[in-house]
Amino acid sequence: MPWYDAANGLTPLRAAAYAGAAALAFGELAILALALSPEVDATYRAYYLDRTTTCLDRRVSGDYALGATVSFRPDGAAAMKEIRVCGLDGPVDDGTHSVGTSSRLRVVAASASPLTLRLSFDRAGAARGTTQRVRVVVDGAPAGETAAGGDEAVTAEFALPPVLADGAAEITLEYPDAVKPSPLTSETRLRAIRLLSFQLAER
Repeated sequence: MPWYDAANGLTPLRAAAYAGAAALAFGELAILALALSPEVDATYRAYYLDRTTTCLDRRVSGDYALGATVSFRPDGAAAMKEIRVCGLDGPVDDGTHSVGTSSRLRVVAASASPLTLRLSFDRAGAARGTTQRVRVVVDGAPAGETAAGGDEAVTAEFALPPVLADGAAEITLEYPDAVKPSPLTSETRLRAIRLLSFQLAER
């Protein structure tokens, strides 16, 4: 069958070929558009695409007995894994190491009372010679700042409003001074502190 009929224009064969090529082109454009602006979860986009966080959200139960002290050394691994969301590597004997520019903890418990957050930590070995500030943000609201500037462990307390009135709280630790252990270290592997223990109690 000829591709073109002088009397009638395009033959059915050529018309079908053009239609197929157009469909293929539209399909490739759709794939390109999806690659440039994919419809993905907001936390996935922030970590992998926009690179606005180094802390990739993961599901944890958040189960926590209000007032309990959770060790972030191996002896507290079972309790720790229920509240550790991201940005923490371990536990090992000297604590759980922060990785990236922030870490996140999730607490699921009920209380209508104001709370005290107590954190114990020291400076990571890779950050020796620096002062490592820790900014605490609870449910998006700044709660205070502390720092480790020497070899001694720091215990810091933060007065919180009734953040568990709705049954859950997200606690973010930000590390504005986190350092690269080596020149080739990526932003997601920066080091700042070793978290030693965590407690959230009613005041």
